[in-house]
Amino acid sequence: MPRKKIILSFDYELFFGYKSGTVRKSLIEPTNKMLDAMDQVGAKATYFVDYLMLKYLEKENDKRCNSDLELIKEQLSEILRRGHRIELHIHPHWIDAKYNGDGTWNFDDFSHYMLTSFSVGEIENMFNEGTKIINQIAREVIPNYCVVAFRAGGWALPEMDIVSSSFLRNNIKLDSSLGRGIFINDGYRIIDCTKMPAKSYYRISTNALREDVKGCFIEAPISTFKYSFFDRLVNGVYRQFHKNEMKYQCDGTHARKVVSGETPGIMEKIKRVISTKVNFYTLSHFSPLLLKNKFFHYDKDLVIIIDHPKDFSDSSIKTLLLISKSNEFTTYEQIINESNNE
Repeated sequence: MPRKKIILSFDYELFFGYKSGTVRKSLIEPTNKMLDAMDQVGAKATYFVDYLMLKYLEKENDKRCNSDLELIKEQLSEILRRGHRIELHIHPHWIDAKYNGDGTWNFDDFSHYMLTSFSVGEIENMFNEGTKIINQIAREVIPNYCVVAFRAGGWALPEMDIVSSSFLRNNIKLDSSLGRGIFINDGYRIIDCTKMPAKSYYRISTNALREDVKGCFIEAPISTFKYSFFDRLVNGVYRQFHKNEMKYQCDGTHARKVVSGETPGIMEKIKRVISTKVNFYTLSHFSPLLLKNKFFHYDKDLVIIIDHPKDFSDSSIKTLLLISKSNEFTTYEQIINESNNE
């Protein structure tokens, strides 16, 4: 298998389905397991921290929320001590969330799912506030630490002319929100990355989908692969014979209420099953052998993986150990340094 470089990235957040999960089960415990596994293979990762989660835990100010917030801060410090990084992630629909009183949250309202539902000034305030919160946590461990990367919640990056001033003001040099070939129109957001450059990363200015060699920022898209009917069949068979390995260990769900349109009919369901999709490279959801095969056939030297602690299963670690045998790990920081030297 051709040797590749891998960037591991994790979106550090709760579930946004009808069961949010708890901080301990959906964040703390799976992250601890993954940190130990990464130590085994010498991998360094980036955790994109949903800063509004921290803000609203503090704002709620009850005993459970205060305890959860302290658990998160302690874990983020441990992440840094182990040589990983924490960066900015924003899921703006937190402003409509309601606390259930038992460590879980109600996310039924997605009217502010995209950053573009806010004014430019409100967006700038979020970037300023989020960067400040994450830097404050990090500087308890690493003095002079600075956030340098961003990932939009739900991969819904606004036009760069909307966020460029926020990037500049907060020293953000790199975005990793997009994925080549991804198209999503699900009632929450519209994302079309079907015409972006076929590069592992590139400089951008006013449009993240278009390269500008003189641009101030870097777009480092999450790597994607084509997921065919045959892949789906192979993955399904593997899951049947490895149910315990593939079983999610957290206590929330991605499932949400239908937000628009009718329930798809039988023909639409068949079409979805047999059609080829574009998916992100991840340690979760897919069998380790399928992911290894997709690594082998990927036509780039750099693979940027996205995952979430909340999606953790034993197969996540198995996949990590498998891909580490014939590849090496790198970081977003290295991309920034290489791009600055070009």
